[in-house]
Amino acid sequence: MVTRKNLIVFLLFNLMSALLFAHNPFDGIWVDDYTYNNLIRSKSKMEYFTSSKYSWGSAIRLPNTCMELDCENSIFCTPELAGYEIESYEMNGEKLTLHLLKSFGGDNQSAFNVFVELISDNVVHISSDDEYVSANEDFKDKNRWHCISAPATMEVRNGKINDNLIRLRTLPNLSCDTWGHLNKNDKVVVKEKSSSATEIDGESWNWYRVSSNGFPDGWIYGKYLDFID
Repeated sequence: MVTRKNLIVFLLFNLMSALLFAHNPFDGIWVDDYTYNNLIRSKSKMEYFTSSKYSWGSAIRLPNTCMELDCENSIFCTPELAGYEIESYEMNGEKLTLHLLKSFGGDNQSAFNVFVELISDNVVHISSDDEYVSANEDFKDKNRWHCISAPATMEVRNGKINDNLIRLRTLPNLSCDTWGHLNKNDKVVVKEKSSSATEIDGESWNWYRVSSNGFPDGWIYGKYLDFID
C-alpha cells in the first residue's frame, strides 16, 4: 500500500534527481561537418582524443579541432576563435545567445554576440552579429557542428560490452550513423538512458549513451551492456 508519506518521498527523490542531472543542452564538445564525416568514415578508434574536465564533468576532445562550450565556466572557443569569455548568456527554447568579451589589456575590449541554434538531434548552427567574426572560417564555411561529448543526464555508472562487433551509434536508433564497433569486455562509462525502449528481434531494451576509449560518446543497445558497479 502506497502511503502519502511514501508518495511524497518518491516525488521529492525524482525532483532532486531531475534537478541534479539537468544540464544546458548546448554544453558539450562539438566538431564541424568535415571532422564528423571523417570520424564516421573512419569507423576506428582515434588515438588523438584527449580528456578534459568541465563544470558538467569530463569529456573527450580533439585538440585544435573542436568547439568547446561550458556556460557555467564561461568557456567558448572554436579552432579559429579563442581567448573570449562568456560575459553572460540567455537560452530561449532551441536558441542560445552568448555575449562574448575579450580584453586586450587596459580598457581595450572587444564584445559581440554568438548565436547557437539546435537544428536537429546533436547538431547546432552557429552565427554572429559581428561582421569580422561572421567572416571567420568556423562561422562562414563550417557553421554546422555535431556533438561528440556531452554532460551525463543520469548518475554515471561503469559498464562493459558483453558481445563482439556491437555498433556504437550516434543516436539511440537503428537509422543513424555509427562511430564504430565495440567488443566483448570493452569498458565503458554510462552517461544517459533513452526515454523509451526499442523492440529489436522480439526483445525490448533501452539504449544507453556511453563514453569509451578512442570514440566519441555513442549509443549502445541495452542488450549488449552489463553494469559492473
